[in-house]
Amino acid sequence: MLQMQSSERLGQIEGKVAIITGAAKGIGKTYALTLAREGSKVVIADVDQGGMADTKSVLEKEGLEALVVRTDVTSEEETTNLAWSTSERFGRIDILVNNAALARADVIGGRKKFHEITLEDWNRVMLVNMTGVWLCCKAVAPYMMKQKKGKIINISSDVILGGPDPTPGFANYVASKGAVDAFSKYIARELGEFGVNVNTILPGIVNAEGMSKTVPKERFESALRERALHRHVYPEDLAKVLVFLASENSDLMTGQRFIVDGGRLML
Repeated sequence: MLQMQSSERLGQIEGKVAIITGAAKGIGKTYALTLAREGSKVVIADVDQGGMADTKSVLEKEGLEALVVRTDVTSEEETTNLAWSTSERFGRIDILVNNAALARADVIGGRKKFHEITLEDWNRVMLVNMTGVWLCCKAVAPYMMKQKKGKIINISSDVILGGPDPTPGFANYVASKGAVDAFSKYIARELGEFGVNVNTILPGIVNAEGMSKTVPKERFESALRERALHRHVYPEDLAKVLVFLASENSDLMTGQRFIVDGGRLML
């Protein structure tokens, strides 16, 4: 699969401190690399020790600073430690990217109608995709509130808005991502008085590491026909929006959805 090249560094978040969950590989890794190349000190949070080490190694070879904190986002103890470790190392927390999630291809039990999903499958997906977001926000909020400044970017999905492919067979995934979207809007109100921005990115189907193994080639091709812009969506496309939301350029934007799907839902 073709990959887009990383954009030229603009330094829009120079000196900021960013936590990225699920940053060991795939789209999360691209987020971490992009934020670091834009001048941020990044904290790589994941349960994949080997993947985190690889991400850190790439950054260190470029002379960029990164901290690795093994974090299970479903654990209050570990998410609290993530925030504490970040503040202890860098003295502040400016950006939180809640990317860690069980993707549709990873959902336990595979594709099932909603009435066939087991309680175990439902709870696991909701625990990682929604409770994990809540716990990470809960952990970093006190630091951002004290600073009177901060950017929280939560990753949802365009499937919550329907469209030509409402993704039948993954009710637990879609419900969890819808919950992330609603939660983001709500806490944007609560954190607004402290100068903290909360926004959500809704990606379309993305040509990312590992996706070609779980998503049929025909699905990527049909996605092209469903979009106003007939090209693939790459992790780098999402990362550019992420940088904007993490920078001062978006200081007056909060509680907003940013749909990055090439105009699929518009059609």
